[in-house]
Amino acid sequence: DLRSGFVRIMIELCAASISDASLRAQFLPRYLAWRRLVDAAVRDAIARYDLKLPVPAEAIGSWIGTFWMGMELEMVLGIGEADGHHRAALKAMQSLLEKLDAGARSAAPNPRRGSQSKRRSS
Repeated sequence: DLRSGFVRIMIELCAASISDASLRAQFLPRYLAWRRLVDAAVRDAIARYDLKLPVPAEAIGSWIGTFWMGMELEMVLGIGEADGHHRAALKAMQSLLEKLDAGARSAAPNPRRGSQSKRRSS
């Protein structure tokens, strides 16, 4: 997205929308649609992984959305890895998601085990 110019255009539209109400009227619904998509993905993940969290899905969605926008802003500004730690942040997120996936796989019932244990008990 950085090489294509998409991130730069998005950040520039966001910045210009601050002082241009007519542009904001066009930009904000699109941005909020993306935020709703992030919130929905978080709700789906919480349900899939059967997580019991002390915070609402929308709070986590907000963290992800603002993290992503902030990271993209830093990259457009030319803040490099040494100061922005973008790769480290993305690797940490990947590690967290992989652990959730591994936990979900190990907690999932094995249909073969279930049918074997039923046969043994009968």
